[in-house]
Order: sequence, then C-alpha cells, then structure tokens
Amino acid sequence: MTPKVSETRVPEPEPLIQSVAQAGAVRSTIYPLKPNGRGWAGIAAFWLFLPVAVLVISLGALVPFFIMLGIATLGVCPPVLVLTRTRIRVCRHGLIVDSVPGRSRRFFIPYSTIDSDSAMVHPIPSRGGAYRYKPLTAATRRYPWPGLDRFVLAACPLRPKISVGPPYGQPLNIWGAPYSRHGISFRALHPVFASPWWRARPAVRDHPPRAQWVLGTLRVLLDRPELRPVLVFNDQPVMRWMFGTDRPEDLLREIETAMVASGIAGAAGLAARAMANPYDRPPRDIPDDPQLW
Repeated sequence: MTPKVSETRVPEPEPLIQSVAQAGAVRSTIYPLKPNGRGWAGIAAFWLFLPVAVLVISLGALVPFFIMLGIATLGVCPPVLVLTRTRIRVCRHGLIVDSVPGRSRRFFIPYSTIDSDSAMVHPIPSRGGAYRYKPLTAATRRYPWPGLDRFVLAACPLRPKISVGPPYGQPLNIWGAPYSRHGISFRALHPVFASPWWRARPAVRDHPPRAQWVLGTLRVLLDRPELRPVLVFNDQPVMRWMFGTDRPEDLLREIETAMVASGIAGAAGLAARAMANPYDRPPRDIPDDPQLW
C-alpha cells in the first residue's frame, strides 16, 4: 500500500553556517584519510607497477611510453591528493569538511545539528570504514521505504528521461579510504544543506534544485514513524555522516570537546558512548536498518 503523502510543511533550512568566518576560530585540524603504513605501501606498489604496465602497453616504444605514463600520472594524482588533503576543521561553532580548494566540496556541519546520541564506531578493517556499498545498494536493491534511496543519494542524481531503474549518483556524506582501519559516524545536517555550493546550484535536466529534491522526498518519508527520528533532528533534515579514520577515539574526542565548549546540551560523553556502540552489521542488513540512516 502506497503511503499517504504528508501534508506537513517542511521549510527549506537556512544555512546555519555560510562561510569559514561564521564557523568561528579553528580549534584543531584533523586529516582523517592521511595514508597510514598500509596506504603508503599500496601507493608505492602502484607507482612501481604503473611504469611496467605502461611500458608493456606501449610495446617498448619510448615516446608512446612517456606520453602514456604522463597521462596515467595526471589521472591518478588528483584522487591521491584528495585523499591525503581531506581535512576536518573543528571550529568554534561547527565542523568544516573539505578535500580540495574552493567551495565545491566544502561542507559546514553546525554543532547544533549533530545528534550526539547517534555517534557510532565502525570496526570494519576489511572494508576500510568507507561503507561504499550505499550507491551499489541503491542500484541493486530497493530500500523498504519508498524514496529513501533518493534521500540517501544526496547528490540528487541526474539521468536522461529515457533511462530506467533506480537513480544513481554519489553519496556526499561518505569520507573514507581503502586503507582506513575504522570509521566513525553520526547524524548531522543533511549534506545538501550543509553545503552552500550544492544549495545554490541551479536545476539541471529538468530536475528541481537539490534542496527541493531532498525536501520533496522528506515529506513522504516523514509519514513513516520509524524513520522520523533518523531523518529530523532539532527541526533540521539530517543524514548520517561517515568518516574513515585510524584514530576514531581521538576524532570523536575532538568533536565532543568542541561541542561542549560551544554549549551543546548532551554533548558530554559523546566519544565514550560512540566507542561503546560499535556497528559492524553486514552490508545486506543496511537497507533494512533505520538506525544507520
């Protein structure tokens, strides 16, 4: 039976933090995806293998070899730099998460939108703490609640009208690397509203703006009592943010200290509660578990 569409008005949230200056003084800067021993070993092995592979493909000809090697290098370097430069700035009023210069991948997460009781640790070394099965799940299996995949794939995936099947795209709330040993997560302001760049982006291919995409989905999902607690916090649309890291307790403690200093009620004990609340269920269980979303 198709759920009745909610008549509840869900106002488009105002950006609580619109600039780096409004986030306040930086208390600390954390690079959660900085390569560890395994990461540097993998990078070194790749760069040792790449010239050999390119030499074989170029059949030993030096000019094509150097051309192909240069192209391959230009294609590989940006993703590596994104991983190594991803940073979380713990500021006075919120977190700033970005990986490249400029505003296109900069997210502002106000402390007032962080649900401190939702923090969890993900002890999943085999998966690197990245939880990258979310877009794959949306493409291969429908969530039990219609529209939740549209809410989770927050990039407002765009596709030609002639295409069929579920929408595809990139979740904005996942920050992980294959060498990360653990992960942390918590619910906070939905990434579409945490980034002024995404909110200001115009409609493309007849789709509404991303903010309206999310809010239109939210109105339907709020008719599900089991989803309401995980979709809204302090009257703001929220989504679970996930970060891969080798030092989950240190990162959680930095966030807790800043939230307490900012006067956020209930923030004390965030790190201890998260460390005592590990989440390591198999990927097949995730779509049926509102606790995670």
